[in-house]
Amino acid sequence: MDYTVSINELRGQELRDNDLKVDTFLASVHRILKAKGFTYKRSLQSALYHAEFTCINRRISISGWHGTGKRGTSRWYGEGKTFFSLYDSATGDHNAVVNVPIIAPTVQELQDAQHDGMVRALAYLKAL
Repeated sequence: MDYTVSINELRGQELRDNDLKVDTFLASVHRILKAKGFTYKRSLQSALYHAEFTCINRRISISGWHGTGKRGTSRWYGEGKTFFSLYDSATGDHNAVVNVPIIAPTVQELQDAQHDGMVRALAYLKAL
């Protein structure tokens, strides 16, 4: 199977719908962790976002692509927004608690993986 489809393939309403889902997900993460006493710090590097939430000695990190509006900046993302990883320092290792693939055989499979990753991340955070 050829894994060459990315968020960069989305256009028009499909792209806007995807971005709204990611924005809604990030707002939910912020709301959940703020309610649990975490403080928030965000950084942007090029077109990558990294959100870090801390509470005492625990750190939750979320990373993804925030989109640049410039097609071609990255072969894999372009204008689209994504979520691709959640880390929790309490797990004691450097492996992601949730890791979402950035490419897939079809756009639908990529969107399904993105949706599944966001659902798993929210469930994990709610259970903290």
